[in-house]
Amino acid sequence: MSENTIFRKFNMERLGQPAFICLWLALVTLLVYVPVFHAQFVGFDDPDYVTGNPHVLSGLTLANLHWAFITNHAAYWHPVTWISLMLNSQYFGSGAGAFHAVNLLLHVANTLLLFLWLLRATGAKWRSALVAALFALHPLHVESVAWISERKDVLSTLFWMLALMAYTHYAKTGRISRYLIALLLFGIGLMAKPMLVSLPFVLLLLDYWPLRRFAGHKTFRLLIEKLPFLAFSIASASITLLAARERAMTPLDTLPIFVRVENAALACTAYIGKMFSPTGLAVIYPYNLHPSPIFALLSLAALVIVSAAVIPIRRHKPYLFTGWLWFLVTLAPVNGIAQAGTQSMADRFTYIPLIGLFVIVAWGGWEALDALRIPLVAQAIGASVALALCAGLTRAQLQYWHDSVALFQHAANVTVDNGIAEANLGFALAEQAHYDEAIIHYKTALQNQPRATIWNNLGQSLIATGRLEEAISAFQQALNLNPSFGSAHHNLALALARSGRQQESLLHLGDAARLEPENASVHNNYAIMLGRAGRTTEAIQQFQMALRLAPEMATTHFNLANLLAQQHAQDEAMAHYLEALRLNPGLVEAHCNIASLLLEKGRTEDAVAHYIAALQTKADYLPAMVSLAWIYATASDEAGSQHAAEAVRLAEQACRISGCKQSGVLDTLAAAYANAGRFEEAVKTDEEALSTAKATGENNFADSIRARIDLYKKGSPFRAKK
Repeated sequence: MSENTIFRKFNMERLGQPAFICLWLALVTLLVYVPVFHAQFVGFDDPDYVTGNPHVLSGLTLANLHWAFITNHAAYWHPVTWISLMLNSQYFGSGAGAFHAVNLLLHVANTLLLFLWLLRATGAKWRSALVAALFALHPLHVESVAWISERKDVLSTLFWMLALMAYTHYAKTGRISRYLIALLLFGIGLMAKPMLVSLPFVLLLLDYWPLRRFAGHKTFRLLIEKLPFLAFSIASASITLLAARERAMTPLDTLPIFVRVENAALACTAYIGKMFSPTGLAVIYPYNLHPSPIFALLSLAALVIVSAAVIPIRRHKPYLFTGWLWFLVTLAPVNGIAQAGTQSMADRFTYIPLIGLFVIVAWGGWEALDALRIPLVAQAIGASVALALCAGLTRAQLQYWHDSVALFQHAANVTVDNGIAEANLGFALAEQAHYDEAIIHYKTALQNQPRATIWNNLGQSLIATGRLEEAISAFQQALNLNPSFGSAHHNLALALARSGRQQESLLHLGDAARLEPENASVHNNYAIMLGRAGRTTEAIQQFQMALRLAPEMATTHFNLANLLAQQHAQDEAMAHYLEALRLNPGLVEAHCNIASLLLEKGRTEDAVAHYIAALQTKADYLPAMVSLAWIYATASDEAGSQHAAEAVRLAEQACRISGCKQSGVLDTLAAAYANAGRFEEAVKTDEEALSTAKATGENNFADSIRARIDLYKKGSPFRAKK
């Protein structure tokens, strides 16, 4: 009995209209995935793809478009994914919610396209709807949707589904334009994620079923027809291997081929198991270098037996043949034989492959239940219960994708010896300033993953908790594992500088600058240390290199200006101080240093304006307060009288802030009192300043104070020379 006959019998034609089914699929998927709108970025890959990627954050420009096509950043060549993320940032902002929303909408679009394509290819409306619903709601697909970095997954699948739609139209009508459109869409999809390389082989499977083209076409013609697709796949695979060669591909001496084969077999069967029982899902599954040979052999045997079994029954149950081989073929690029990364398996790898198994479930279940004469209502209830369970488990899984701490804590809880999860959990906790907890997780991670990056992160948390010597040891451990680790050299240098080991610090900063020539912060810190060592020319060069890389760094402009001022390059110094203020109007130190330069040029009024601006920005900023009080207190008789009260107010406030224990502040207060005619207080205050200066060894300053005391005793204020 056909589906249409059955559903006419139950008067469900209206509910069974494709438009209604599409609406139901879209609404249910959106409702289940509502929590994703409130999820944050996570610390795993998202910094590479969005939060730490200036090309993405600055939107789509000609320069960024060029970068997208030439970069292998994140160990992939996927320019279409980069362009998608740039457009996301440009039109919807850089908040996590906007990126999550687009990922979800792409998932909804993929769901609808899957339904419409299966309906077009098979004519089986309700079975196609069930496959699409399982695709939309299965918990294994949460990772592909809720992880912003997996934009490449949902985006590439969009082009995969569109290519299948175009190819199916071509197969049914013979229109060559549809064939060319399918080829074009496939090419674009490969530039979103190269995992689509299996499409030529999938098209051959579809030619067998459901398109049934082998019956009316010569096999040779069907093979020739796939050659352009195969050429695209070979080109994409070659580019991918080149892009991932240095950063992502694991060498055979690290991971032998027999271990890879064992893991591939175990992973395939694990995916099937998790399809039926989707529990214990994690963002990272640790690699087991010593898997059980028995389980590996049993898994491999099961895969071989099932593959052999579907061949002889392919004529009677072609959906088994196509569905099973779809699963194996689409999983092949990520089965771990050509290992990239450190995972043993990944939920995101099932986004397209599970479609084949869903087809087997839908078509096989329909046949079995129909043969058993199970009432349609019971079948519908059973399918609804299964989908409701999927929806509930998906909603539960989404809570772990809210933030990095929840994500990696869950991964550590549901897996064993997961060093990567522990390390990322430590990093997430450190970002929230929970350094003591972070240290615990870093140390746990190092028991299973003694990596340089983890030692480096541990060192940073140790510094944050004041454990300087332990931090230095951690950075040294990182460099023992990876002597070319620029970040560890940089962090070790900063730690050594804090411990007073300046020469060692300089050496490591030099190494860091050599290893990370594009890191502006490294050049900035190297310049600071060079300046302290008296190597001013080299320091200026390093500051200039930092500004070429990051011209928006206000503190670097400020630091460079300080050195230039020391070199008496006042005009250049002034330019950098002003640029620092433009970039950071709250940089009160720049106001004060500009004022000092202006005073050297005799531009007192302009200098006063900058001191006032500094105090408007930070009312209790002591250097500006003291300097402005001194100018007011020591100006000419007329000007001094005009600002006498303000000079006293500022100087008294400065004295309170400093605890009246600084000789310079006390001397300024004495000058303010004298300017206001309060000579007894001036003498008394300057005598305190004199005692403080002598106690601190400021002999020359003490002589100046004595001279001013003599003036005040004679009833004369101190006037600065012009």
